[in-house]
Amino acid sequence: MTDHEKTTPNGHQKKQILLNSFDLAAVGHTSIGQWKNPEDKSDTKHILEYWIELAKILPLSAMSSVTKNLSFGITSSTSFEPPFLLAKRFSTLDHMTNGRFAWNIVASWKKSAFRAIGVEEPPENDGRTTTKLTRENKAGADFASRHAEAIFIAGPTPEALRAKVINGRLLAQKVGRNPSGVNFFVTFTPILGHTDEEAQVKKASCEKYNSFIDGLVFFSGVTGIDVSTMDVDEPIAAAQSKEKNKVTSNLDSLERNREKGNVVTPRRLGEGLSVGGIGPLTVGSPKTVADEMERWMEVADLDGFNISHVVSPGSFEDVVELLIPELRRRGLYPGLATTICYGNDKYRIGTDDQQRRG
Repeated sequence: MTDHEKTTPNGHQKKQILLNSFDLAAVGHTSIGQWKNPEDKSDTKHILEYWIELAKILPLSAMSSVTKNLSFGITSSTSFEPPFLLAKRFSTLDHMTNGRFAWNIVASWKKSAFRAIGVEEPPENDGRTTTKLTRENKAGADFASRHAEAIFIAGPTPEALRAKVINGRLLAQKVGRNPSGVNFFVTFTPILGHTDEEAQVKKASCEKYNSFIDGLVFFSGVTGIDVSTMDVDEPIAAAQSKEKNKVTSNLDSLERNREKGNVVTPRRLGEGLSVGGIGPLTVGSPKTVADEMERWMEVADLDGFNISHVVSPGSFEDVVELLIPELRRRGLYPGLATTICYGNDKYRIGTDDQQRRG
């Protein structure tokens, strides 16, 4: 690797790229409909072997019993169990994994989830702290600036995300934290091949299993907008939401697009959500994808990517076997999770954080 490769076009030292990914114990996650794809094994998620084999591929942490390199986290809300019990369970997991455990904090909003535990309606938002770190609402951003080591964001372009990252770092600085110690991850879906042409063939193969309707069902569920009553080319507006319990950031995104003249329709949504979900899709060779990741890192001042998979385990295998070697060749892949989190001042929870938290 030459000295030129180690610096950005502006002459800054390139940051190493952190990678995160989510999987869900359901056949449909970020690429709804791919469960029909013969390459996808999501219909085996109900057995332990799926998760153990996935851990060996990434490797994640049995998930920690079969790997030692990366950490793993659990998405959980405080809405359904007392804080003491939640903290006790997480403390046990933290010890069992030698510190390779993380908590992805989210806010609960689905009526069905509350009804499953005997609560007819979710409590009113007034008086409740919003703790969802994966969206850019003000309450969530304020909470994240004080407590989060990683913040998940989403956006169509790096230019659109830059202001969010700058604001997040400023908020962290205002509460006495090192602004560069808060890691920002953007949702990102790569379809990889040994060549650009091979990757395009993979994309075309996956598109045969896209589920346009299921993508719209997902959108209706999180926004409260019933798109089944609309024409597929009718513009969607946030004001059409009739549900008080919803993910408001999705509605905010609709309004921002409308204000910029970008018309969002059921057709556009269905096509976009069917592969990769809410994040941008990049198709190409390891070099092509790595170049695009570097561009996002530089323009938006990101720290890493929340990788969305199209098929499992194939998408994860491609990241490990094709993309990571290219990132390593460029000196951009950091290695062990514990080193990433605690091995240097950039990623360590600093003295200022420890004092602030007591």
